[in-house]
Amino acid sequence: MIRSTATLIIDNARTSESIGFVQLYDINLMDGWAHFMVYIEEPYRKRGHGAEAVMCFLDYAFSYLNIRKIYAEINGYNEAVRTILLRNGFVEEGRLRAHVYWNGRFWDFYNLALYREGWTEIKARTRLQLIVQRDLEHALGRNES
Repeated sequence: MIRSTATLIIDNARTSESIGFVQLYDINLMDGWAHFMVYIEEPYRKRGHGAEAVMCFLDYAFSYLNIRKIYAEINGYNEAVRTILLRNGFVEEGRLRAHVYWNGRFWDFYNLALYREGWTEIKARTRLQLIVQRDLEHALGRNES
């Protein structure tokens, strides 16, 4: 398990507190694919921390591990995350209908993939967004780490 997993712990630069993680798992170097997940503690969500860590980690996977495809598995009740991934280069490769039971009903289960071929454009676009967001927060005095 340890050889087929790579994890990046995300720390708050100001407090050195761990605020989440990004992980590749089921890494298959022979075929060039891995699964991907991210978790950010509630107070740090939607503030750019996760996006920055994900960018670094995906770049590592595509550049140094020579991964050609990264999968994200999403439960249908997590539509916000699915939408973000689809908007940022992931494509739907599969769907298991009514596969997961949660909160009184069955939900679809999605298998999304990001390919190395589109990574360069996505990386450039997303890095620019992160820089603009960081500069804006700094200008507004909200440059919390």
